[in-house]
Amino acid sequence: RQRQMCIRDSGYATQPVSFNGNHADSDDNGVGDGGAVYILGQSVPLDSSIDIHKGRVFGNRAVNGGAFYIDENTFFNMHANTQEINGNRVDCWNEKCSLLSSNLSTNRGGAIYIKGHVIADVIQTHVENNRADEGTFLSSDSTDGYQNIFIHQNLIVHNGRNGSGEYADNN
Repeated sequence: RQRQMCIRDSGYATQPVSFNGNHADSDDNGVGDGGAVYILGQSVPLDSSIDIHKGRVFGNRAVNGGAFYIDENTFFNMHANTQEINGNRVDCWNEKCSLLSSNLSTNRGGAIYIKGHVIADVIQTHVENNRADEGTFLSSDSTDGYQNIFIHQNLIVHNGRNGSGEYADNN
């Protein structure tokens, strides 16, 4: 049985669907992944999925995956594609209608951490100001399964380290 979460065109021009200000490790004990969403499939390949269409994900925090922790047997899709609904063209309301911004991981994957057998698409998304020690935008661990990660037509800017080490970014 497939589990699916679909967040599609749920917002409107001044208030898109948002994941904002969530904290997976709120007690600061070093345990807590996926600041906004943690998704884990079961034993059947790709039995869980999340599709975020025209969403804004910003200001989330976790140990791994500041915004998203995508684990085993999962399909992940985040995009702002123009699409046709009932014969009408539906465009994005601005250049940042699909946004991953200002998410923080204290370890890996400032915006997204991917582990195990996963297919992930990030398309036409503005990715900015995410922070992590490893993988400021995306970090991937394919030890437990193969991965297909597709990054298309994105603007990826001003992501950086978590404020420590030789390449510290103290913004």
